Amino acid sequence: MKFDIDSIRRDLEEEDMGAFFVGGHGGALSEYSDIEDADDNEILETAVRKGLNLSKYVKH
Repeated sequence: MKFDIDSIRRDLEEEDMGAFFVGGHGGALSEYSDIEDADDNEILETAVRKGLNLSKYVKH
């Protein structure tokens, strides 16, 4: 199964920026940087860990 990694990455980054700017969660800024530099497998691992519904990212 192939996933739209760019969309997953973008959604993870947006989630972290929201946590940083709205909630003042400083760790989110660090995680944002990690997501920016992550390879495809790391992005998928992070998405699973955060509970993202990967079915909406499946490439057809």
